[in-house]
Amino acid sequence: GMIEIVLGRPRVLTLKQDIGRGNRDALIAVGDPSIIDYDLLGLRHIRVFGLRAGVTDLEVITSDNESYTFRIHVIYDLDVMRAQLKSMFPNALIRLAQIREHVIVEGQARDTEEVNRILSTLRLYLASMSANMQRDTETSEAGGAPGSGQPGEGDPDAPEDQPQGGVGVPAPDVGGRPQFSSRFA
Repeated sequence: GMIEIVLGRPRVLTLKQDIGRGNRDALIAVGDPSIIDYDLLGLRHIRVFGLRAGVTDLEVITSDNESYTFRIHVIYDLDVMRAQLKSMFPNALIRLAQIREHVIVEGQARDTEEVNRILSTLRLYLASMSANMQRDTETSEAGGAPGSGQPGEGDPDAPEDQPQGGVGVPAPDVGGRPQFSSRFA
């Protein structure tokens, strides 16, 4: 099965047996180390934390040659984003989903200006999460020195109605309310 880890919230995995014993070494491998990192917390516990949204594997081979494979999906905290968007745009109908590292947003809004504000808010949230994780990683790698990651800016030449950092999908007006659908990477 898939283990979900919310970006910014570590999760502890517990194995059924000790990872290493005596002089025999265990092996721990990460499929894509740009997605997750880990710390050993004892003989049976591994703390896994997400570095960026995506999917990867964590393979553990104990000193007794027992093998464990975990499929890890690092996700954004979409519940927080849904609540924020609902409070900022109470009359809009907004649906969020995540597929691998992509966030999908679709719904209805009052007008094109509100659609653009919704997409801009989502872009800023995703950039902020990425920048925070980058700073956290740089801080831990630098031995406590603060990182300098800044939220990424989109393409300044992108058209206003095309979300930067995402793919806009035009949709028809329904009942006088603009429809929208976008995918952010």
